[in-house]
Amino acid sequence: MRSRRRTVFVFGLVLLAVGLSGCAWGGVSGVAFLAALLLALGAGCHERSLGSEADAGVGSDSSVGSDSRVDGGTTACDQGACPEFMGCATVQGDFWCVPDVDGDGVADFEDNCVWLANPDQVDTDGDGWGDACDLYPEEDNMLSPCGPWCMVDEDGDGVAGSYDVEFGYPQGEDNCPLLYNPDQADEDGDGVGDACDLCPGPNPISPCGDPCLDSDGDGIPDMGDCTGVEGDECPGTPSAGSGDYDGDGLPDVCDPDGIPPIASRDVRRRALLERLLRDGVLEPATVRASITALG
Repeated sequence: MRSRRRTVFVFGLVLLAVGLSGCAWGGVSGVAFLAALLLALGAGCHERSLGSEADAGVGSDSSVGSDSRVDGGTTACDQGACPEFMGCATVQGDFWCVPDVDGDGVADFEDNCVWLANPDQVDTDGDGWGDACDLYPEEDNMLSPCGPWCMVDEDGDGVAGSYDVEFGYPQGEDNCPLLYNPDQADEDGDGVGDACDLCPGPNPISPCGDPCLDSDGDGIPDMGDCTGVEGDECPGTPSAGSGDYDGDGLPDVCDPDGIPPIASRDVRRRALLERLLRDGVLEPATVRASITALG
């Protein structure tokens, strides 16, 4: 009995501490409130610099992996940090978070292999595609008779293919050019690999495009389905659960304007939400509502 009372007392203190420290939010109901509460308790409510000595091996621009409470994709940046799929850069003398889907320290708009980490940016043939994602690194891909995508391997699975909004999807042989799937499994035989197909059966025809195509594997269909389901604002970058710092309608992870570094506490909260989303515990709508509650 004494042990039980002690447990209840400690739990009460935890809830009180959460409330006093500003880790509980109003205006959130149902599952979103539960997610927010789990977020506060799981991510920790104390401030902690991601670049401190306590995080061994973490510099001003390196992946954070030594703190089990911080998502492995989070990147330290000055006194704050950048969310998953964003990297730290210096813009006009200030630290800034910019889209960097492969986490190699090179911003997506400058990266010659956006989906494969290649910090050295080596491009032997000078065709604009880095050797890391070029199946023929000594031949100019632009001279290929079927287009450069016949020689490009953006996901590194050994199958030629590229994602290009301008020319449509897919380009080349890879049925999921942005997701590693060397087996090219396609159970329903509809031309979209299982790794990037949200439909277990053949994809239905829609005037809005393929309603089942999820090129970046974030659980959001690229094109929507004409029935009120919104398409992916960032079809080439995992964006489920991403915030929109400047409110321009474009998620941070693919917004070329970037965002300033976020306080480490907020990053831990977002990282936990994204982890719960990837694990299937929370739905995308719940994650978005919870991130909105973070302010």
